[in-house]
Amino acid sequence: MAERRDKKLPGTRSKFDPDYVALDLTYRCNLACSFCFMAESRTKAAGSKELTLAELKELVDGLSQRPREFYLAGGEPSLRRGLPELVRHIKKRGHRCLLTTNAQRLDERAAALLLKAGVDEITVSLHGTPEMHDRVTGVKGSAARAEKFFRFAGASPLKKNASLTLWCTINRL
Repeated sequence: MAERRDKKLPGTRSKFDPDYVALDLTYRCNLACSFCFMAESRTKAAGSKELTLAELKELVDGLSQRPREFYLAGGEPSLRRGLPELVRHIKKRGHRCLLTTNAQRLDERAAALLLKAGVDEITVSLHGTPEMHDRVTGVKGSAARAEKFFRFAGASPLKKNASLTLWCTINRL
């Protein structure tokens, strides 16, 4: 029996050619959110199997035939070394780059590096009032650190075209 191959016309896209690429850079996290599925997941144990920065860049290069949106998440992506370098690489290839973070590690220096790298959007998880957020994340002061990041990043002259977004996971608490 002959093998069937779908012919692709030049300039057309395959149904398997994504516009949007989500990359979980790590399954590690510096918080212990009560609703997070990661703690109960087998993927958390796969932390030692993270792609290297070179492998992530190769993956981006392999998807650079046309502009896409790369969504960087985790676990907590700021735990990965080379995050600003990866953002810069994505942007140099003509893509949009969105980052979801808990902002715990994004002090002024780290935030400035991401903004200089050209990140298009930074989404920060903030779960209610400061007291509720700290309770949900299991880390006292986590709301204050997220708020500090937002204040700096929002006022930074490096912000340029980057948007800042807050999101909240609705849960039983």
